[in-house]
Amino acid sequence: MNNYKRYSDEEIANFLDVATDIGIGRAIRELGYPASWMTAKRWADLRGIEVEVNAMKAKAKSYDLWYNDRDVLLGAEAGMARVMESLEEDDLTADDKKKLAESYQKFANVWLTVQGKANNITESHTKDGADLEIMRLLNQELERNAEMENVSQNES
Repeated sequence: MNNYKRYSDEEIANFLDVATDIGIGRAIRELGYPASWMTAKRWADLRGIEVEVNAMKAKAKSYDLWYNDRDVLLGAEAGMARVMESLEEDDLTADDKKKLAESYQKFANVWLTVQGKANNITESHTKDGADLEIMRLLNQELERNAEMENVSQNES
């Protein structure tokens, strides 16, 4: 059973009458339905009704051709790879490492969001090779930081 409200043909026709006069966004605000702009647009498209689209919405939609999920995934993957390369540098300060870790987290969050995995939390957790490699790298960095801290304390 889904949680989507079903609208009658009469409700849809009423909405589209209003939307053709004032636009989809204003019609949604005025009538209180449907829940999303995309649903309203789909109703209009299925019925062959031309509804004027807000200029900003049309411009944003035009970027879909350039900026689709695949491109976002490739960008996030490239960013994560670059961060991992940067972590190999020997002259990183603690602040540099923190910034790189935060950057990696942002790229990973984008990647997970696009994959639809960001909000899917399950109780069965397994560690795959990537998880183990990340843990190994983090432990290696923690050990390296501790050594650097010991050296700096001994020099002072």
